[in-house]
Amino acid sequence: YSLPCGPIPIVYDLLYLWITRRILCSYLKREKNVDVVYGHFYINGFWAKNIKKQHRIKYVLTEHSSELYEIKLSKLHRAIMKRAYENVDCPIGVSEALKNRMQEYTERKITVIPNILSKEFYVSKQDRCGKFIYLCIGHVIEAKGIRVLVKSFEKLQNMCPNTQLLV
Repeated sequence: YSLPCGPIPIVYDLLYLWITRRILCSYLKREKNVDVVYGHFYINGFWAKNIKKQHRIKYVLTEHSSELYEIKLSKLHRAIMKRAYENVDCPIGVSEALKNRMQEYTERKITVIPNILSKEFYVSKQDRCGKFIYLCIGHVIEAKGIRVLVKSFEKLQNMCPNTQLLV
């Protein structure tokens, strides 16, 4: 969302929080047999305390947002993180580094469960120079290292011209 003066992130964040609360409450009114609410990213754990209190439902949150590595997080986002991490039943980080960043916002024990890929996603050395498409899915921001990926891929493509990179 933007106005003639440019984007206003705080309005977007507050709107997102309001919308997620409405969607979640609407769903929980309709569905009576929900045992666990599972959220991705700290902003989705903001309502955990309310959900637990009103509906007596466990709330699990997996954090894999690279926003935590940004040096200047807004006061609003720091407050959202603190509330989310303090109120979920099981805060999870996808790496030790992310767990350490999360730990800056809570005293609670954070479990580490890495992102995983099935064995079918790995390519043997002899197949690497055949026709192959690499796919990068993620938020295209500096912290994700897309520049490094593109530079590295250029070197790979010089050795294996049948490869493609999709971002």
